[in-house]
Amino acid sequence: MLKALAEHICACHNKAAECREKANEIANAATDVTNSDIGAAYLEMESRWMQLAQSFEFVSSMKDVIHKMTLCGCMVYELLGFGTP
Repeated sequence: MLKALAEHICACHNKAAECREKANEIANAATDVTNSDIGAAYLEMESRWMQLAQSFEFVSSMKDVIHKMTLCGCMVYELLGFGTP
């Protein structure tokens, strides 16, 4: 599962970089308002890809924390107030 998360994170960063490149290409060639609107849309997509990557990174870090707590004998469900299984 963590490998899949790492792959998703990498893919999100790659998509964000592609959006940034396209926005820059459009900005360099922009001659009218329509092109600048399209460039702004690519920048917004870049931002959304980065937010998705951050979400995956958060999930990954929480999985690490829970795994470490389990290894040290901490019962996550008890810490969260769910009692014993």
